[in-house]
Amino acid sequence: MHPICLDFLTAIELSPPELVALAAENRCDAVSFMVHPVQGVPDFAMDGDSAMRRETKIRCQELGVAIDMLEGFLLTPEVDVALFRPSLESAKWLGATRINALLRDDDLARLADRFAALAEEAAGFGLETLTEWSIRTPLKTKVEAAAVVA
Repeated sequence: MHPICLDFLTAIELSPPELVALAAENRCDAVSFMVHPVQGVPDFAMDGDSAMRRETKIRCQELGVAIDMLEGFLLTPEVDVALFRPSLESAKWLGATRINALLRDDDLARLADRFAALAEEAAGFGLETLTEWSIRTPLKTKVEAAAVVA
C-alpha cells in the first residue's frame, strides 16, 4: 500500500500542527506544508527555531505523521537560492525528505541553473528536490520539465 500524504492546500488555513492533527484523524501517513514564506499563503513562521516549528515536530512524533515534502521554494527570475538556506535547515530539522521547487521563470536556461543550484543546496541538507509541471508554469509538458531537471 502506498502512503497517503495530506497536502497543505487541502486546508490552507490550518497551521502545520493543526494539519498534522487533521492528517492523523484521517489516517494519512504524512503531510506537506509551506516552510518558506510565499506571498498569498499564510506564513506560520517555520524558519528558524520558532515555537510553531517545535510544536509541529512534537505533534508529528506524538501522532505518528511524517513530513513528506516541504513547499515554498519559488524559482523566479529574481530569486537568490541562498535565501532558502534557513528553510532548508528547518526542513532537515523537521525530518522532511524532500522539497518542492515551484518553477516560475520563463527563461528556461536560467531556470535550469537555479533548479540545479537549489537541488545542490538541498542535497547538502539531505533533501531531495522535486518539481511539478502544469499549464500554470513555464513548463507545460513533461518533456519540458524533464529537460530542465536533466
